[in-house]
Amino acid sequence: MDLPKKTSLPVVSRMVDNPKEEEARVDSYVVVRYAVDFFTDTRKVVGKDRLSALLRCLRAIVESDCIRRERIIRAYPDGFDILVLFSGRRELDGRIGGWARRFQKILKLLGASNVVSLSAGVGGAMDAFEPSRLEKSMNQAVFARHFGRLERNPFVRYYVDEDYQALRRQRRLEAQLCSAWRENQLQVYLQPQYDLDGRKIVGAEALVRWYHPERGLIMPDEFIPLLERNRCIMRLDFWMLEQCCKILQGWNARGRRGFPLSVNFSKMDAIREDFVPRFVSITEKYGVSPDQLCLEWTESAFSNQDGQVTRIAEQLHAKGYRIAMDDFGTGYSSLSLLADLPVDVVKWDRKFMDFQEDNRHRRSFLNQMMGISKSLKYTVIAEGVEYPWQAALLKQIGCKYAQGFLFGRPVPWRACEKAIGLES
Repeated sequence: MDLPKKTSLPVVSRMVDNPKEEEARVDSYVVVRYAVDFFTDTRKVVGKDRLSALLRCLRAIVESDCIRRERIIRAYPDGFDILVLFSGRRELDGRIGGWARRFQKILKLLGASNVVSLSAGVGGAMDAFEPSRLEKSMNQAVFARHFGRLERNPFVRYYVDEDYQALRRQRRLEAQLCSAWRENQLQVYLQPQYDLDGRKIVGAEALVRWYHPERGLIMPDEFIPLLERNRCIMRLDFWMLEQCCKILQGWNARGRRGFPLSVNFSKMDAIREDFVPRFVSITEKYGVSPDQLCLEWTESAFSNQDGQVTRIAEQLHAKGYRIAMDDFGTGYSSLSLLADLPVDVVKWDRKFMDFQEDNRHRRSFLNQMMGISKSLKYTVIAEGVEYPWQAALLKQIGCKYAQGFLFGRPVPWRACEKAIGLES
């Protein structure tokens, strides 16, 4: 690309007399994007003119450290791009750290040290300076500043191509999620829950799978975070509720009412003021009774300080719906939460069962946890059960219910009909 004259760069092979340049002895270059964090808010607090003056001071600090092959190549309102010789991350971290320390001294003198903060993103290394690659390197530096990997300096992030490609895949998936509903690409799967005494299915957890037309089966851990980020998770949760109600309606019509389904909800759903009436309206629309559904929220949702999930759970609990705490044991407030929550079911996270068969301490721990749950009159469902010895241990300590690969993997919901005698 053609740069303005004031930012044009000399030919790399040109010899100069600067001893600092001779010491560098490197041929690789990187672009560093150095900019003010939260620029709009900072400018409001500091003032436009004052912040511009501070950035001129920072620019002077950087330029005083640049050798003749290095320079600021583009300036922006919130910072600038710098082309620097690159001999390793340790050395570059040290240089950027030095710029920051000098700048902090100026901020301290001006009383702005707690207001202005900076961060840097470093693009991928170029073996030699190539003007045709400069724009790409500048874009990489911008990406790195926001999404890159940290090394030793907590204010400097580095571009890694696999991270960039992963983000591109996420963005594409995010854009395609809208058509997933429209084209019936989302499907309901059920994972059976078993009674350990009778070894019979007593319920199932509803899970979602995405059959992408190009990529095939996409698991929830890849697309659920995207839905949470753009708040479409609320749409998915109520879509799953409606699908489960349709399934239960069909089973009811065929005379099979004793198979409740568990439906997961995000803590983001709690911000909806109409959550309870909308939930009840959908269940009544399909003639589903409260005892046929169990609502699951994670432990972290219940521990949220605003308590909104707990209030919703209390309202639904009062209407006869069963409430479950999912992923119990993954947080730090588990025991205190257990004492007061309006829940009927506590689902032990799979980590509870992740130990060697001869680990006596873990066996004793599970026994104690079972005793606490029983004293509080909670039903316990152990997740992640994969081996017969785990099922035997659970039965020994008084845990009646479990789910996991030992009993069945998640399958399309119609496949579960065979287990309850409703296959076509």
